Amino acid sequence: MFKKTIRLLFLFLSLLIIAGPAQARTNIPLVKDIPDNAGNDDRARLPSLTPYAYLENNEIQISIFDEYPLGVVIRDTYKTILFARQYASTYELTINLEENGIGEGKYTLYVYYQDCWWKGDFNTEEIESTNHSITCVEGTYYLLEKEEASIIQPELAGKSSKKGIKQDYPSHLVIPSKLTYKEKSYQVTSIGTCAFRNYNELRTITIPNTVKSIEDNVFMECEKLLDVRIPESVTNIGPSAFKKCYKLTSIQIPEGITTIRPFTFENCKELGFMTLPSTIRNVAPNAFKGCTGLVFISLPEGISNIGNNAFSDIPNHADIYCHAIKPFRIYSQSFNFRCTLHVPHGCKEAYQKADYWKNFALIVDDIVKKEMPGDETAVAPIVSEDAEAPAYDLLGRPVDASYKGIAIRNGKKVIIK
Repeated sequence: MFKKTIRLLFLFLSLLIIAGPAQARTNIPLVKDIPDNAGNDDRARLPSLTPYAYLENNEIQISIFDEYPLGVVIRDTYKTILFARQYASTYELTINLEENGIGEGKYTLYVYYQDCWWKGDFNTEEIESTNHSITCVEGTYYLLEKEEASIIQPELAGKSSKKGIKQDYPSHLVIPSKLTYKEKSYQVTSIGTCAFRNYNELRTITIPNTVKSIEDNVFMECEKLLDVRIPESVTNIGPSAFKKCYKLTSIQIPEGITTIRPFTFENCKELGFMTLPSTIRNVAPNAFKGCTGLVFISLPEGISNIGNNAFSDIPNHADIYCHAIKPFRIYSQSFNFRCTLHVPHGCKEAYQKADYWKNFALIVDDIVKKEMPGDETAVAPIVSEDAEAPAYDLLGRPVDASYKGIAIRNGKKVIIK
């Protein structure tokens, strides 16, 4: 107890001394980061010792009063710059900003101490800018960091515009794979949250094979968007990415995507066909909610879970082709059970006995393995060509007169010779 008192007294005296000669030191006031919905009993509201933080000579110093593990997060407007969940128990922690790529700008410091988060804002205006830049190319704003570029919404670049109206934005956009800014090259690797939200005049967009991630709400409410080409390089598509894209008729989900997130395609009413890649393992609840035009769905063999309301709004005349030999987990409202379920040959009985699968009004075991060019599986029966109706490939894309092979016409599979 005596040693702890001495340590507290020493720390108190050192804080008083700071106000004198250490003029380069700037205090970062920390307050408890209490959630808006926290109740009176929330442990974050309990009294506790406040940690101290200072900015001095490109370093942040954090001081506490006892040996308690620290967690530290530093964020700017765009993303997390530094995240360290646990540091070793210590009375003082020093973070070098330059070594962590933190340059000129405004930031928020979060400190996890005594079972709750504390936060405080700080400004590094006097530090040489080494962190990021922003540039605009054909109405699209890019955040440039190190050797990578991320597309961001104009509001994050300080550009305001009327909701749903982007006057300087093209209706047919091809995103470049690389940008050059101040004689330095940057590779475009991600499309950030809400980057193209409400761009009502956007019709088509082509994404380069350098992009790895499409974040949350990226194309949400792009009401005239017809076609999106997603490359195989993309391994993440965020929640609500295509929500309320009412005119979207076709889209290809690339191999490598493992999860369809909640509300990803909500209210894509014109989307008629959906073939999930072999890498898909989970379809989240409400992923295709409101997709009333979805008449053809192909589910891969490796899928393990489909959440409630994922396909509950598809029409009664829709066909679902499930390639799994064994029924996997679904829920009471995963599908519209009045449509037709197609399963592998010989598996009908297993589906008729499985929880919730047995709720389908019609189960047909007509999926058979066949040797076909470019594909090891096919679906029987396959009907002959009907040249009067428009045709689509198995990814839902319109095909022209030169196309040969299996296609979809009037919701049925046909062979075009």
